[in-house]
Amino acid sequence: MAESFSFLSRLHFSSRCLSASAVKTPRLCCGNRCLAGPEPGVLLFAVFLLSAPAILLCHDVLPRLSEGIQVKAAAGFALLLAAVFGTLFTTAFSDPGIIPRQPRPEELPSGPSRVKFVVINGVSVPQKWCTTCCLFRPPRTKHCSTCDNCVQRFDHHCPWVSNCIGQRNYRVFFFFVFFAALYALAVVVGAGAAIIAEIHSKDLEISLESLWQTARDCPRLAGLFVYGVCCCIPLANLCCFNFYLILNNLTTNEDVLQLFPERNPYSLGCLTNIFYFFSHRVEPSLLGDARPARSLGNAPFFSEPPAERSKASLFESPTASRQQLERHCVLPLSDPPCVQTPASARGVRSSFSAQV
Repeated sequence: MAESFSFLSRLHFSSRCLSASAVKTPRLCCGNRCLAGPEPGVLLFAVFLLSAPAILLCHDVLPRLSEGIQVKAAAGFALLLAAVFGTLFTTAFSDPGIIPRQPRPEELPSGPSRVKFVVINGVSVPQKWCTTCCLFRPPRTKHCSTCDNCVQRFDHHCPWVSNCIGQRNYRVFFFFVFFAALYALAVVVGAGAAIIAEIHSKDLEISLESLWQTARDCPRLAGLFVYGVCCCIPLANLCCFNFYLILNNLTTNEDVLQLFPERNPYSLGCLTNIFYFFSHRVEPSLLGDARPARSLGNAPFFSEPPAERSKASLFESPTASRQQLERHCVLPLSDPPCVQTPASARGVRSSFSAQV
């Protein structure tokens, strides 16, 4: 464990969430509705990178367009910019799915008992003990070294939004990337149209020579066009990559580490994965007064599942009691219900009964 903790983990949690013991948690504000990230400087730089093209669009691009296009172009740029900033700030200040830290147990797990397993669609998924948060991490949960918190359905830590991307903000992050790619494309199209309009205003034919002359006469337009191209290509690539993750119900962490080389237990087919991603309800935050946390000791940590969620997975653990198995026999939040075949479920249950 690192000796120095991040800014996010230096503040105490509400007494309603955990016990009175001193634990490090994120800084909450606005009635516990917003979360302050550890890298505000990078977020401000991202805001500058998004705002600068808008200023040049208003100053150099729109005046060169025809009167019939100016109003429509200005409205389109304004809507895109509002969508980009709206999704950016929502991603940056929302809880990604942080699991509150638990009181330190008297007896810490050691050896094989530091890992438990949950069977999801016939695939055994490990749950590792987090020595910092004092809990068994649910499936797809990872401890972020930057934020110093366990995040449910951890995707990655994004410094541009100064926050982790996880269970509760991945969907809005995808929309941020999508709108940012459209915004960059609009910058390219707008700057290109302004350059062509500038060439026509000088009664020149479009050629390499006229383009080079216009670039020298209007360096801001040329720079805006190059800037838009340099931003549009990686953003479009990132948008396509995230759509691939949605199709397969994967996280960036799972894809990079190749955690499921044979079969992904969370995937229910491309159409079902897409439908679930865009339609599932975001679970309430476990932070602040929104949802009090509970001490589970050495038991696997799960918040209360929705009533309609299927109880399909079974825990296999030499240290878990039958009561713990029955109590926590649920799927992790924000994953589609995974249905086991009755035969496999009976096999796991009979195996556990024989061990007990």
